[in-house]
Amino acid sequence: MQRAMTFSQIPAARAALVFLTVLLLAVLAAGPASAATVTVAPGDTLSGIAARHGVSASALAAANGLADPNHVVVGARLRLPGSGVSVTASAGSVVVRAGDSLSAIAARHGVSPAALVAANGLRDPDHIVAGTRLRLPGSGSAVASGGTTGATVTVRPGDTLSAIAGRAGVSLSALAGVNGLANPNAIHAGQVLRLPSGATGGSTGSSTAPRYLAPTVTVPRSEVGALISRAAARYGVDPSLARAIAWHESGYSQFMHSHAGAIGVMQLMPYTADWAGPALVGRRIDARNVHDNIEAGVAFIAWLQRRTGDRRRTAMAYYQGLHSLTERGPYDDTVAYGASVMALLGRV
Repeated sequence: MQRAMTFSQIPAARAALVFLTVLLLAVLAAGPASAATVTVAPGDTLSGIAARHGVSASALAAANGLADPNHVVVGARLRLPGSGVSVTASAGSVVVRAGDSLSAIAARHGVSPAALVAANGLRDPDHIVAGTRLRLPGSGSAVASGGTTGATVTVRPGDTLSAIAGRAGVSLSALAGVNGLANPNAIHAGQVLRLPSGATGGSTGSSTAPRYLAPTVTVPRSEVGALISRAAARYGVDPSLARAIAWHESGYSQFMHSHAGAIGVMQLMPYTADWAGPALVGRRIDARNVHDNIEAGVAFIAWLQRRTGDRRRTAMAYYQGLHSLTERGPYDDTVAYGASVMALLGRV
């Protein structure tokens, strides 16, 4: 019987190949677990965590896909930007994972959100679908959002990112990119935004945006999921569906106010709240009160669910409207919304 060769008997070239193969397998086995993380402690803020670890708050928010950087949950584990295994632009593409945001993907791969939007011709950076393959822009390529003018603008009550971008003469994606916004809809009054290169300035006021309606009753964001689950039990709704819709809509923030005028955790339009209160809850509700907002929103989900019989279609009807969905069919962004909500089931 022929004896197996010892390592010393293998030619040098093959020995080097074996060594490199073993090394590569070891690196791959380590995987994402080697990425540095930090656990949010009581009293922590995102800016405080960022300062302790020598990174910017916007980069930390983007790396973790945070919808509202002003709210971090005690006990949550945050990934530190730049701590994971980097994938260069030469890799060519990346597959969207469940729960991913465009800004988080951009942060992981060292590119700007605006460059990622441009490379893939995305119409709505807020809606990307799990399983989609995105092209990575070439490393070092110049993009509109790569630099800033040094100028800033302060968000006023009722402002939207798109309105600010329009006044400054820049694209929405460029403005979101230079400020590391994981969710371009989640801006708040008093927030200071950097303007990207090419901005023309302009007034920071907003004459066309809906008037900002401040919440009348709020709770800590860590308690919102439980409130949604209790409301879902009362109305016979799958709690994971109600939580996924709420998270996609607002990141569980009662302070959220959309450019269209939607309010709070469930992003209720005023006319929906006026109808859903008496018709579904049995009383008038205040959409600025987090308890009323959640109850009316979940009651509306139950109403839609009874008419669609399907969780994905219920989510799409919540986004597009049942009548429009039935008469016209889903729009492209509606399909993306439904897929995103399905990807969040059981994760929030």
